[in-house]
Amino acid sequence: AGTPIELIEKELDKNNQQLAFEPTDFGYLFSGKSNSGTIGGVVSCNFAGPRRFKVGSARDHILGFKGYNGKGEKIKSGGTVQKNVTGYDLSKLIVGSFGTLVVLTETTLKVLPLESDTKTIVISGLPLEDSLETMGSALNSSNNPSGAVFYPENFRNSFIFNDLTYPGSITSIRLEGTSRSIDQRIKNFYNQWSLNEKKTTILDKTQSIIFWEDTRSLKVFSNTDKSLLRVVVPPSETTNLISRLRPF
Repeated sequence: AGTPIELIEKELDKNNQQLAFEPTDFGYLFSGKSNSGTIGGVVSCNFAGPRRFKVGSARDHILGFKGYNGKGEKIKSGGTVQKNVTGYDLSKLIVGSFGTLVVLTETTLKVLPLESDTKTIVISGLPLEDSLETMGSALNSSNNPSGAVFYPENFRNSFIFNDLTYPGSITSIRLEGTSRSIDQRIKNFYNQWSLNEKKTTILDKTQSIIFWEDTRSLKVFSNTDKSLLRVVVPPSETTNLISRLRPF
């Protein structure tokens, strides 16, 4: 459980695998450099990155664990393979408990293959309300996106890419899979949203990986001295929530 995420990701990468829920890297917020913490910390907090809406969080990937409860008793739950069993799934309970229920000593997690290709559709200059509508439409479509994010115009300088030339806010939709599949889904999006009439850019695999890694690590907030608020609400409530927070 004390194994650093960085070490785990390096080993998985050698075998063309990944922690698909993309553990959030809070290092840039607190120390100005990458520090993803340990696998035990990620499991205890149940944090996940941009791919969460597609593949779930850490809770959806844990298979089993070993640890000690408050009485010092050694406990074990789950196993090393995914299977359906009757009874209470204790593994799901301890994920997100922030270490209040058990001290983890060992965790077993499901991993998935790395995607062969990834591209990102970037629409520049959309107002917040239009961006939320676009992202909501994308997530509910059959085009199977794996990431969606909106950045206001004041974060524009945080992303310097050769292909990102338009000014204004950034609305990004990530697509992963085979190259042929991605290209077809990009065409679907262009036809569905009439994107030829908007300021759009397609980031290739290299640029996409950098963009979403910076998003996963919250790197754009590394220099802020303001408080950050993390709120999880249905997409339909986002505009209303932001409008209510703006006076503060």
